[in-house]
Amino acid sequence: MPADPAASLPEKALVYLRAHRPLLEEAARTLLTPADLKSARSLLARTDRLTASLVLPAKAAEPPGAEAGKGPEPGRKTDPPAEIFGIAEGSYPAGAAAFRLRLSRAWRKDGRTLVRTDGALRVAFAGRQLLAAGTADLEPLLDRLATPGPHPVPEDLRSLWESEAALWIPRPTDLAGVFPGAELSAVPVRGMLLSLGAAGAEDRYAGTWVFEFDSERNARVYGPLCRLVHLALIRAVYGPDTEGADAALDRSAWTSAGSRVTASGFTLRGADLARILGSFLAGAGFSGP
Repeated sequence: MPADPAASLPEKALVYLRAHRPLLEEAARTLLTPADLKSARSLLARTDRLTASLVLPAKAAEPPGAEAGKGPEPGRKTDPPAEIFGIAEGSYPAGAAAFRLRLSRAWRKDGRTLVRTDGALRVAFAGRQLLAAGTADLEPLLDRLATPGPHPVPEDLRSLWESEAALWIPRPTDLAGVFPGAELSAVPVRGMLLSLGAAGAEDRYAGTWVFEFDSERNARVYGPLCRLVHLALIRAVYGPDTEGADAALDRSAWTSAGSRVTASGFTLRGADLARILGSFLAGAGFSGP
């Protein structure tokens, strides 16, 4: 078992996400139907932490003669949806759970993996402490659990990554057009980390943004644009609560050191984070299992 499951997730992922149980439960209440939430409740109770990634598959080829700039036509291929892979850490009765799923008509066995009959979700128990899940082939992920690759997050940012929840975006410009409101193409930032720690109030998290640039000069020149990205995030997360958004923006403190620009001091609410996560998944073409 790797020290951090993030090293076993796909190396080319667009986003890496980590969340402990409280935020997972909030996300489940927001994103799942009542029936799915009821089914997932016992699993959530056994899960301590989830580490996940979002991967954009290669774009589908357009048919010969397709004209650029026009919308999809009948029979024309469109970009495939994102693929999601996750590794949950906790205490799982792997043998009994796998046996129950194999008896269910909603699941079928495929090698080391259990697959929902509609193909929307795949799961595999990697011992009693790890549960792998994904929307595509899990075999490469299971192999990487035995031989992890390099950690996706820079070593000197790991302490922020190890917080209550964290989001690492290794190529932020690739998010343009995927996440509503994330107009990042004008900001040549090399990586972005959002770290969320306990804020001392129920359902609130203390946030820290780290924007990583290629050079100190780029951090100095493009640092002001980071404030626009931060403004867009706060406005999107708080939604119609403009007073809450304004308060979070007022509390944000900015610092710059070397090739990094950092914002801290603001707070975000768990329910709002779960809602914006749903918007993000919808923008990536994922409609859920």
